[in-house]
Amino acid sequence: DKIEVYNYAFPLGRIPVKFLAFFEFFFMKKLYNRIEKEHGKPDILHAHFCFLQGYIAAKLKAKYRIPLAITEHSSELINGISRFRKKYFSYGYNAADIIISVSSAVKDRILYYFNKDSCVIPNIANLVFFKDLDENTFLLNRTHFLFISAAGLIKRKGMDVLIKAFANVKVDNVQLMIIGEGEERKNLENIILHYSLNDRVKLLG
Repeated sequence: DKIEVYNYAFPLGRIPVKFLAFFEFFFMKKLYNRIEKEHGKPDILHAHFCFLQGYIAAKLKAKYRIPLAITEHSSELINGISRFRKKYFSYGYNAADIIISVSSAVKDRILYYFNKDSCVIPNIANLVFFKDLDENTFLLNRTHFLFISAAGLIKRKGMDVLIKAFANVKVDNVQLMIIGEGEERKNLENIILHYSLNDRVKLLG
């Protein structure tokens, strides 16, 4: 959409976080210098996720004196963060001029862990996508209702909770399709078998 995007890819593999942070900051400085040379000094830095992006952006703010906004999406805050990672979150939030949370739950956890307030702006959907849908037609003219959930099959995504909740749905012709792969797949398969949901819940990979 005529917006220039700059990208650095550096396939370092699985390395300790402190080294990853060092290399990310190194490359972001190079990226910043290129952008400033071509477009002038930015008006604002906006990082999504405090770990590690907000942390890196906070270091850029300190170096180049640019206002910083951090939008927090991380479910890690809900499930609990390690003492080691907490220092990275803390550095980023303390440097931010504004913190945006994508939910009230995330806002509450930032306040609980870091005593930092944030404003809530939920994840955004393009309403043009739904403009031709009439609710009654959409629901009544279908032979079944289909839910789709897409995420990595890891514990903190809560797919086990979703499947167990779906087992309580007492409506005919309702299905759940799960798109994703991960270490929880076997456990999810066992839950589907336990609740006899083979015809209603599918793991699509």
